[in-house]
Amino acid sequence: RRACERTWGEREVRALGYSPGPLMARRPLGPPFLPPISIASTAIIGVAAFAFLIAAGPHRPPTPAEPPSTPPAEPPAAAEEILLAGSHAEWTAEWAGVYRRTKMHNGAPYYSKSGDDSRVVWRQKAAHGGGFLWHVGHPADVAQGEAVIAADDGGAASPDLVSSGWRAVEGPGTWRRSSRLRFVAPPPASVYLSGHAPAEAAWLAGWLGEYVLRRDLLVNGWPTFESRRCGATRCDRRLWFAPAQPAAAHEVGSGAEERVLGLVYSLLADDCDG
Repeated sequence: RRACERTWGEREVRALGYSPGPLMARRPLGPPFLPPISIASTAIIGVAAFAFLIAAGPHRPPTPAEPPSTPPAEPPAAAEEILLAGSHAEWTAEWAGVYRRTKMHNGAPYYSKSGDDSRVVWRQKAAHGGGFLWHVGHPADVAQGEAVIAADDGGAASPDLVSSGWRAVEGPGTWRRSSRLRFVAPPPASVYLSGHAPAEAAWLAGWLGEYVLRRDLLVNGWPTFESRRCGATRCDRRLWFAPAQPAAAHEVGSGAEERVLGLVYSLLADDCDG
């Protein structure tokens, strides 16, 4: 077997330009075998690689993907029911109350007053400058573009979302802004007055409990609640809104005697300004 083996000797190694080391003195020639690469070959490969990089241009790492942006918040949905509350003049009391959505008009809800279809609320195209308004009036006023109460913020989805405030007609072509007229969400069917009183005012316990909404009774243009303790008979234990000075509030007391007990509870208006 040794006679058949061929090894690289010192002469063959020197012929390739290498100095034999201790491991190369007797290196078996067995398949597969690749001869050493010369310095010239290395230079050619380096030049080719450099030319490729020049042609390809500088290497840029991939741009990281931007995080998905937060989708815009959806606009508030139009209310099915709204309440016109507050007082401006004596005649506005006839318009106060709950309005229910009955159809669509100009891309917005059209509301009719509960129990009185002759009073409606709709979105009206502005006569000048484009845009829309919110109008309160009679059904016949829709085609004429007339109203008795109006707001400039026609872009609001429903009247309870108007932020520009409301104005009421004072006479032919005359309007006056009102800080008390507003549309709000309809009141709940009932509210509860809870708590306790000191021993010297134990009589207040008779005023605690559930108060039920009376849609047929408006005080200062706002709904009134009546104590359920009254049962089937009417009584004077009521909760109503009073836009009094120095601060407006909801009061509990006797409606007949207008006697305020000093129990204050914010119910319908966040800022209680009427």
